[in-house]
Amino acid sequence: MAILVERVGRTRQPVRSVPVREERRTPRQVDRTRPPTRPKRVTAPHVVAAPRLPRPKPLPLVFLLVLGAAVCAAVYGLGALSNSVAGDSVPSHTVSVVVAPGENLWTIAQHHAPGSEPAAVVDRIRDLNDLDPADSVAVGTPLIVPDGQ
Repeated sequence: MAILVERVGRTRQPVRSVPVREERRTPRQVDRTRPPTRPKRVTAPHVVAAPRLPRPKPLPLVFLLVLGAAVCAAVYGLGALSNSVAGDSVPSHTVSVVVAPGENLWTIAQHHAPGSEPAAVVDRIRDLNDLDPADSVAVGTPLIVPDGQ
């Protein structure tokens, strides 16, 4: 333990001594390749790569063709199923009808083609009679209408 002396004027007065601790470094902590002014490099821990698995073999061409055919068949089948559920198409047979009081194209379509979708029948009536979608039908007007009865 050393006593430090502070010089004040010509007299010397003892100052409280402070113990000096020496830091001991293990050989691992000392990095002799880096100057003390250069900052330490921060690195990630050592990571072991996963073992390589064998490369998967490509699918045979025949399998891909069979898979494509199955997808096409499924799409075609769903389309056919949706058409059968939606109802029959617009009938091709037509009749001439005179519009009665209180009737409109929708009620005429429901009456003359009950198994078909009324919106499709109304579009077909407009096409057959050259009507605009904004036009209303007057009472007594003769119309050509698809007939499904």
